[in-house]
Amino acid sequence: MKNINFKYITISLSALLLIFSGCLVDEQWDIKNGGFAAANIYPVEALSYLKGITTEVSIDYTLFENEGVTVQGMTLVGQLFTEMGDSDEVEIVAAGNPIVIPASDMLSKFPVGGSVLTEDDLTPGDHWVFSFKLDIGSGKILTPGNLSKVTFTCLSDLAGDYSADTDWIDYYGGPGNNVEDVEFVAEAIAGRYAIPDLSGGMEPIVWGGDPVGAVIEDVCNTVSLISAPYAYAYFIDEGEVQAGGVVYLVWRNAWAEHGKTYYTPK
Repeated sequence: MKNINFKYITISLSALLLIFSGCLVDEQWDIKNGGFAAANIYPVEALSYLKGITTEVSIDYTLFENEGVTVQGMTLVGQLFTEMGDSDEVEIVAAGNPIVIPASDMLSKFPVGGSVLTEDDLTPGDHWVFSFKLDIGSGKILTPGNLSKVTFTCLSDLAGDYSADTDWIDYYGGPGNNVEDVEFVAEAIAGRYAIPDLSGGMEPIVWGGDPVGAVIEDVCNTVSLISAPYAYAYFIDEGEVQAGGVVYLVWRNAWAEHGKTYYTPK
């Protein structure tokens, strides 16, 4: 009796495996992801849209087609996400590699709340997300999970020499001023710069200490502090790139000392 049951169990398991294997053929995964079926697309994952500079967005991709499968057409499904609200999903017929989308279409095809936005309406971090539909014929449409994200930002070009004019109030309420030449040195990450002394000379002049070397970041003319390793904390409360490329910073430290610096390009 035990032998008969074992045979039935073996036959049943084999049948289930055959049925399950047949189902896998219709799944959308490919061999690279541990599946067995049709096709997939591997697009570039992160792109930038630079305000006032980008004329088109190019999405490069690698296409995988399993043996006997041909992708006959491709559709982009995009959506714009902004601080003002999000667009509806929009389908765009795609052709070529890379897929090229004119900058004007990045705005006109993705209205938010019924209105087409302009670059001036967008803020840093607003972004588009694109997914893909692959047509492999016979009415079969694959929807791989890989995405491309296009982030709105601005080109920064602050590296160079400046005249720094700083006014400060020290720990005891004493005012001070210092004017000196400094250099902004570009970091490896775009938009970030090393500056020699966030305190504008206060630390060396008032306390005989080391200057407060810092790294700042410019995103669409808003300047923030990335790091300022020192014996105590330093902060930037306000930072902006003004007309003519003047960089304005309002700073303070953990002892409530504070100041403002105007960096004028030389």
